[in-house]
Amino acid sequence: MGMYIVNFMKQHDWVNGLVTLLLLLVVAICSYHVTRWLTNCYIRPGLKKINNQYIQDVSHYMKGGLVGNVSFALVFRLTSSFIDEHPFIYSKYVIIIINKLSMLYLFIVLLLIITNMIHAVNRYYLRSVHNAKFYSIKPYLNVLICLIWAFGLIFIVAYFSNSSLFKVFAGLSALSAVFLLLFKDTLLGIVSSIQASISNIVQIGDRIEIERYNLLGVVLDISITSVRVRGADNITLTIPTYMLTSEVVKNYRSIEKYKARRIKKVIHVDINSIKSLMPDEVVHLDPLKLLNQANEPANINRIITNIELFRLYIEDYLRNMSYIRKDELLVVYQHSPTPQGIPVEIFAYTTLTNFAEFQHLQSRIIAHAIIKMREFGLVAFQSSSLS
Repeated sequence: MGMYIVNFMKQHDWVNGLVTLLLLLVVAICSYHVTRWLTNCYIRPGLKKINNQYIQDVSHYMKGGLVGNVSFALVFRLTSSFIDEHPFIYSKYVIIIINKLSMLYLFIVLLLIITNMIHAVNRYYLRSVHNAKFYSIKPYLNVLICLIWAFGLIFIVAYFSNSSLFKVFAGLSALSAVFLLLFKDTLLGIVSSIQASISNIVQIGDRIEIERYNLLGVVLDISITSVRVRGADNITLTIPTYMLTSEVVKNYRSIEKYKARRIKKVIHVDINSIKSLMPDEVVHLDPLKLLNQANEPANINRIITNIELFRLYIEDYLRNMSYIRKDELLVVYQHSPTPQGIPVEIFAYTTLTNFAEFQHLQSRIIAHAIIKMREFGLVAFQSSSLS
């Protein structure tokens, strides 16, 4: 039986070549699994025990499969010399193909390893530098990764085309317009991410709003091409990075920083309920002498209205609230008359920056103002149109 197989392989040269290739592939696959096992069981745990933060971060990104791929490519490349010792039909072409493919595979894996080491730099920076969140280096590292991959791909093209790097660069310069068109968003994203990082426009964890697209949420990640935002209903939204500099972006970070959030609410007063007050009515509605405190004494030549006393009362009510910033602008004023009555606007700043607490405070202020309107003889405007 054995002699029959040997004679069959001698008569059919292609079978000999196929068996040889399968043996090389099995050896390369075995080297992959052995290297992966050694990396996961011994090398990575050993690196984590070293008292060096960066080496520990490198070990976090040193996956066994990635290192195993290096072993696979090298073994497959080196064992191809075995084919020279056992030639078969088209063996010289098979050797060329194996060498080219293994080198391509090796180049790509090395680029992935370099990329992971750069990610380890960012991890080391975030874990060891104080206030690293506010001064992110991730955009710069992303640009470095893009440059490394660009030069790596150029080197691969030069290697496989047997050309010099200068010739490849010359050929790429002729196609620069095509590349600008194809990678427009990527280039804009690179510039925008660097600009956003230098200007500190947006950081991870910031709550931003883009009114044009009705977008409101918390920034989860900023990359070269996209920004991931978690919306109010916990959906993840993705927007191009260049929108951070090309659109009007509201950033609520300063609210947390300065502990001051603006209250800006309007109540529409029915114009027919506004009236002048008699002196005894002024005394009744202004027991705290708010007119005198506002340097507006009630003299005989001046008409005092119920809406004026109402505004002064709401201002005094806000000034006596513990959650209102006294060092910021606080005013209650009225706008020009509209078809919906006279708008009375409440403008103040509160120390409550939490969304739920802030909304509860606003609701309490508005409800109190509407109830007090009745004591001043005012009526809130309400549309009475029926459908």
